[in-house]
Amino acid sequence: MIDFLSIEDSPVYHDNGWDNELDLEEFATGLTKSMANIIQKKKMYYRDISENTYTVMVLSKLFEPLFDNIIGVKLFWAELESPSSKKRKNLEQEFSSKRSKKNKTQRGHKSDFNLSWASENMKNELVLGEFVKPTLVDPKKYQMDRFKLARMLKDIFDGRIKELLKTGHINQQIFDIARTFKVFGIFSYGGNIDIWCLDQPYYQVYVCKELFFFPVPTRIHEKYLSDLFTAIEMCWNLKSLIMIEMKKIAEIEVILKSNPSNTHSDKLIEFISETSKSPFR
Repeated sequence: MIDFLSIEDSPVYHDNGWDNELDLEEFATGLTKSMANIIQKKKMYYRDISENTYTVMVLSKLFEPLFDNIIGVKLFWAELESPSSKKRKNLEQEFSSKRSKKNKTQRGHKSDFNLSWASENMKNELVLGEFVKPTLVDPKKYQMDRFKLARMLKDIFDGRIKELLKTGHINQQIFDIARTFKVFGIFSYGGNIDIWCLDQPYYQVYVCKELFFFPVPTRIHEKYLSDLFTAIEMCWNLKSLIMIEMKKIAEIEVILKSNPSNTHSDKLIEFISETSKSPFR
């Protein structure tokens, strides 16, 4: 299980490196105002609210401000094809015994939210999200979207390993850092937020687990302030965990500049399971 950082310890990337200068108070104030504005308008209670409106009006207020000051981070709040998912699906088709000349290039799975960060040598998908409007009650869609998100998280985890392998300089130090990689998922259903983490603690074993669960604070009731504080804390903890992953990548970039020997590429490749029989296919 991941030990959550206290909100005071969250590292933030600036031009001059990593430090602890955080704008937590600004984020908390902004989120409080945004939620109050939503409650005042009461638009989210309309049964005909669309998924896109809910995403832009509510969910973006929770996560987008967290990364405004992070250099190189890109956020997409739309149906965006995951490059890692596309590569995996086409690789499966290539190895499939049913492949024919008529087979076309496969499209990757699309997520409702994508957070990526391009370092000097690698392009990294760090977080994906699947969102459902709060008024929809559909157990089948709930299960399908959960499975889809878990499958995409495995794809972007493998994608980060493959980006690293492209450098051709995997020594013991880089290998040890890569074995601690994690990716994150945001799943919204029924007015609640579920934050996931996927990692690979054992050889070709991927573990997808829930980190925390909290309601979106958009309704006035006796526990509203508690819900609001929980949302602020959990969103900030998610940022902390994402920044730790970015720091790992930054550390690898520093090591790569020394042109290390390529002694562990084959060993790292063995940990990736990407055939049609792989988990979360």
